[in-house]
Amino acid sequence: MGKETIHVQCVQVVLQTRSGEERTLTVTEYRRVGADDSNVHQVLRQGPLQPGGYLVLGSFRNIILGRRSDDSDSDSDYLFEDVTAVEIRAAVVHGPSRYAVGVRRRFWLRHDGASEIFPRDIHSEQLNRRRHRHEVRRWLETELCPQ
Repeated sequence: MGKETIHVQCVQVVLQTRSGEERTLTVTEYRRVGADDSNVHQVLRQGPLQPGGYLVLGSFRNIILGRRSDDSDSDSDYLFEDVTAVEIRAAVVHGPSRYAVGVRRRFWLRHDGASEIFPRDIHSEQLNRRRHRHEVRRWLETELCPQ
């Protein structure tokens, strides 16, 4: 995107299940960070990223199942094996731009014995044009709930 730092505002995951249901999950955390938290990016999954930097979101299983991935007794209404497609999307603020910029990448899953994940395209789609502004803004509004 350039040589300037970007600030990750939100990261969301959209899941498609075998039943045709679509579900949007939040990956970013919005909570207070204590002085003893050594890696804010790892805790919140948001914040400034330097050029060439990256944000570790975890494995696909952890992203799809969220906090439930650690809880084997969870009574959720879907299993990892029910998910057939995943879209990971993020809204970021880029220094020179007045508007948030979005990026998304889509994957499909195959569950034949072992689960496998395949990208739909080799590139991530950048949503930085005027026609994309409202879509990226909706992502932010669902996360931040502005008054």
